[in-house]
Amino acid sequence: MPVAELIHYLNRENRKTYGPEVCPGDALAMAPAGVVAQHGGLLLRSVFQPLFSVRGRQVVGHEALLRAESADGEALTASDVFAQAASPQTLVFLDRLCRTLHALNYLQQAKGGGGLLFLNVEPRHVRAVGSGHGLVFETILKRCGLSPERIVFELRAGELAGDPAPLADALAAYRARGYRIAIDQAGPDLGGDLLAALRPELVKFDVRRLERWRGATPAATVAAEAAARARAAGAEVVATHVAAARQLALARAFAADFLQGHHFAPPAPLLRDDAGTPLALDAVTLAAIRE
Repeated sequence: MPVAELIHYLNRENRKTYGPEVCPGDALAMAPAGVVAQHGGLLLRSVFQPLFSVRGRQVVGHEALLRAESADGEALTASDVFAQAASPQTLVFLDRLCRTLHALNYLQQAKGGGGLLFLNVEPRHVRAVGSGHGLVFETILKRCGLSPERIVFELRAGELAGDPAPLADALAAYRARGYRIAIDQAGPDLGGDLLAALRPELVKFDVRRLERWRGATPAATVAAEAAARARAAGAEVVATHVAAARQLALARAFAADFLQGHHFAPPAPLLRDDAGTPLALDAVTLAAIRE
């Protein structure tokens, strides 16, 4: 289905599903630079940041990130956007809208490549949906020519407090449909009990958290122990927010399988490369990570 027809269909379904209070008009639209969305007076866009395999020196996927601005041009964070959700239903709609926006922009570029698509999911959305987790979005993905097997859902570590059992059940339902799960923005203090309960396929450790570590145990030791807990739970390790060469040593402390950060490629509207294409992870960079 052409993208313009797909946008028309999705807008119609959104109005029918959520009603005028949550979705008063067409939320998705074509723009010169791609698909955009509008919600609550905000303009929403997609940018993508690649993840690189250390072993294969290639793009394995892209994380979709939200860029938002108000009517007067003020830039807003994703947290600012979701803080405006006035009801659980609005939160569910907004979360799905952002993921749909990213899927449409990814679809236009990937053309069978692009690798995995990493999408942030609001944990409040996961908890707000009582059953059928991933079913509605799977229907949207199929309309976009994508499958759940191409999708990794990311949940922020800082928002996973509380009883993990209900969340674990929801994530198991996502996984049964083919989605993969990543814990994002994790620190070296990420607990083994939570990992065992949620069983993520990937854990994304934020190297900035390790930079700020001030515990009695050396930071590198803490990082190695955290990575070992992640791998014991069956997860691969991503070192994220690697913004400068000095942070490569922090990525090495986690013995990262994958790398992400401005040092390699900043977020951009265009996908960096097709999956499997050799990437310029130069010998100096690799040596700094592996030594």
